[in-house]
Amino acid sequence: MTTHIDDAFDLLTHRYRRRILRLLAARETPLTLSELVDGLVTDTPGPPRRARDAVALDLYHSHLPKLVAAGWVDCDCGGRILDCRVSLARPPEVDAAVLAAMDELEAICAAVRAGSI
Repeated sequence: MTTHIDDAFDLLTHRYRRRILRLLAARETPLTLSELVDGLVTDTPGPPRRARDAVALDLYHSHLPKLVAAGWVDCDCGGRILDCRVSLARPPEVDAAVLAAMDELEAICAAVRAGSI
């Protein structure tokens, strides 16, 4: 049986999705896809232009749809990919699921450090 915690862990497994949420949480206004790419491209190896294109496609086709489907972000593209406006959609149950997932992760890490796992 999948729980909200499992869903939150699944969404947080990729560094791009974690970074997207951090970037959006740090802003009060939506970010464009291009601005999100700017925030992520430094983590991607390769020539700058190729890295930007690869990150933009990865966000548009993989990571943003997953975050939108989960209700964590809103995305309005208006027909042009790079003009997409992305913002946090944070219903209370999302915050609770993320906090529960982070609490569980911290407990697992503490158990590993203590040698009990």
